[in-house]
Amino acid sequence: MFITWDNQIAFLDLGMAGHLERADVDAIADFFIAMYQEDSIECAHAILTLTTKGEPDDRQALEHALAEFIAFEAQTILGGGQVAKGIERATQILHRFNLELAPRFSLLLKALATIEFVARELDPKMDMVTIFKPYVTKLIATRYQPTHMMKEAKQNATALMRLSRQIPGDLSYLLHQLRRGKLQFQIHHEHLENLAATIDRASSRNTAGMIIGALIVGSSLLITTDSAIRNLGIAGFIVAGVFGLGLVSAILWSRKF
Repeated sequence: MFITWDNQIAFLDLGMAGHLERADVDAIADFFIAMYQEDSIECAHAILTLTTKGEPDDRQALEHALAEFIAFEAQTILGGGQVAKGIERATQILHRFNLELAPRFSLLLKALATIEFVARELDPKMDMVTIFKPYVTKLIATRYQPTHMMKEAKQNATALMRLSRQIPGDLSYLLHQLRRGKLQFQIHHEHLENLAATIDRASSRNTAGMIIGALIVGSSLLITTDSAIRNLGIAGFIVAGVFGLGLVSAILWSRKF
């Protein structure tokens, strides 16, 4: 990049380029506002809109991690005027929860890091937060202007009208599928494998218990006779005892772990 004679920045090579929608800009502004206000819940809400997945497995844990970052690191980082470093640190927290920034925001982070690096080479005392604050303030002021609020209200009303037009058609389609008997439901289950294994283990133990009980009853009948099969009753008691000890050991072992 060059500085022209009329004090303008001239970029020679833009490299990889991306585009941000208005909603993206609002989400970034919400993120910075939440950081300045030390609001971890709003910070999590804002930063999740920048990700591809949109929702973590444990949102409360993410909010707690962001709260710790804001309390112990963010003020030091932003106090040093290092905006790109603050965003990069927040991105690292996202990676801990298997979340990734959308590609366009990754490009934005790379661009901010490059701009900040070049600017600090030119002026080591440069404070990026001081440069950013007027733009964030302007975004906040613009958001609450009557014209902007009217525009948002018009967009929301248009979305509601579009939804109201779609609902009758969708209901008609569902009823038609129901009458034809082709309405299908897909249920996503989690951790049912453990339940199936538990039921299978319980049924196996019940079967083993019934066999042991049958051996004890049969052996008791045999041992009362005076014939040669009396020895089979004694053997039955021994087998039932071995099986019983094995069953009790298996139950105690499973409870231990």
